[in-house]
Amino acid sequence: MKIFKKFVGRTLLLCLVYSCSSSSDDLSSPDEVVKDDTLVVESLTENVFNTIFEGFSITEIINSGSSNNTTPNYESISSLNKVSSEDCNFEITNTLNNTSFKFDLTRDYQVYPHTADEILSIINAPVISTTESSIKYFLTDGTPSTDCATEELDVPVPNYNNRDELLRPTFFSYDDIFDYTGEHHYSNKFYIERNETTTPKNWMQPSSEFETKGTLEKRVDRVHQVHFGTERKESHIENLNLTGFFKSNQAQFGGVNSNYKFEFINGSTKYFKYSYSIVNELEDPPTYGNTEIDMVNRYVVRFFINYSGRNVPFSFDITIDYKEIIKTLKENNNSVPYTKTVPFYLDTSNRRSVGTLTFKLDTDERWVATLIENPTVLQDSDYE
Repeated sequence: MKIFKKFVGRTLLLCLVYSCSSSSDDLSSPDEVVKDDTLVVESLTENVFNTIFEGFSITEIINSGSSNNTTPNYESISSLNKVSSEDCNFEITNTLNNTSFKFDLTRDYQVYPHTADEILSIINAPVISTTESSIKYFLTDGTPSTDCATEELDVPVPNYNNRDELLRPTFFSYDDIFDYTGEHHYSNKFYIERNETTTPKNWMQPSSEFETKGTLEKRVDRVHQVHFGTERKESHIENLNLTGFFKSNQAQFGGVNSNYKFEFINGSTKYFKYSYSIVNELEDPPTYGNTEIDMVNRYVVRFFINYSGRNVPFSFDITIDYKEIIKTLKENNNSVPYTKTVPFYLDTSNRRSVGTLTFKLDTDERWVATLIENPTVLQDSDYE
């Protein structure tokens, strides 16, 4: 478990450096239109959309949605909802006070450590937002469970002394009588609910709210080669559905910063897998083999623009596959940005494509809208 936590931390850093896509036509129909958090514009052009998307950052959403505050300095206040006399909890809540201080990621702090004044500036850095989070644990049938049940995987220990007539350990399963490679698979699956809300200082409403629900699975897969040893692979897998919203205050119209809201609707998902292998479980100490991290997040996004007195909904569907991005950037030696293009929709009752959105990533994240149809040509039937 300690190894897993270390690699999760490294993965979150990776998300900030490298952040892909497939399109889908199964977006849900627009909900009742809410006129808050929309921009009033005189014409819908590519420049309007490009300006709006200056504030839409996948890496910022990942960082926020991972219960990892946007700045490294924070105060944490936790509360636990215990379900027994043991140190086990059905729900764990946490409050993070995010501050404005940011570490210099290019600085070698071992060679150039913090000075006394810098340490004081970290301690006294003003709070810019507060993040409140909670996580609840359930069995797959919905029965409330605890964090204890998901922390460690209590895996049966193979009994190598109990053998069949071919001297194969009976703990493992074999395909046929001539098979000397046996397998053992063990899984512990749970259902979790995570909620995270971030509210900037002096704001009456939150700037982001994420809710993820789904299965968390811990697996051990063993392959035993008779007379040689057993390879063991441990995995932590999360398959979660995502809903919520993210607000940006980067879009400027008429020289004024505007708060803008992107909703994550049905179809948005977050997949995370961390696994590592032990080359031979019979060795002491064991030899660790490959480590693998998979992260695939799908964002089905909708937002509204107030045009000609009406809130016009637009939507897109993009999948972020980190392996694909990292592989591409390595092959290009970071000289060519990773690029992916997805359809861009006018999401009314007569939903239609109005162009494309292109996601570009090298050292920075950029979005470019290309319109193939004038989205300002709207019929009354579009709103029925």
